[in-house]
Amino acid sequence: MMPPADNPSNQPAAADLPPTAAAASFAWRDAMFDPEQFRASGQALVALLAKQLSHDLAGEGQPLNWQPPQLAEQAWLQPMPEQPELNADTLLSWLSQQVIPANLAVHHPHSMGHQLAPPLPLAALCDLVASLANQAMPVYETGPAATLIERQVIRWLSGLLAGIVIAAALAYSPLAVPRPTSQPCWPRDNMV
Repeated sequence: MMPPADNPSNQPAAADLPPTAAAASFAWRDAMFDPEQFRASGQALVALLAKQLSHDLAGEGQPLNWQPPQLAEQAWLQPMPEQPELNADTLLSWLSQQVIPANLAVHHPHSMGHQLAPPLPLAALCDLVASLANQAMPVYETGPAATLIERQVIRWLSGLLAGIVIAAALAYSPLAVPRPTSQPCWPRDNMV
């Protein structure tokens, strides 16, 4: 038997459950998608990251609290939880105690920027928007704003690239560089 079209899972619809069971069956969803909890958690997370950013920009501490990978991995070897345990408070605590101190401080003035550039804080907020909006861009219908932003960036980069290519072609064109008329443009010895 196929589930009803408006209930794609095999879970009973809320209307089919007793009122207390219906409320309980969707309590997890309400907790996970609570806008006020998101606001409070987001503000606490941004405060934590801003504090770390200030710390790093001031050059406090080391850019990297180095540990050999085999030793560092020992702290991450945990059994998979059988029940979900994550909530906003434990997440922030875990981030501040385990994750952020183990990161490479790319904003630290002693960080060499090897392979990783320090991201702009505003760009990180844009990542937050992209993550929460979760726009799929294979077709316009599943990500209209993201698709149009991408197309605009491509137009800008194409125009910039076209300008660079034209400028380079003019700068390196044999016609752009005056040469004495007694010498050929390209020495015959170098011709393949």
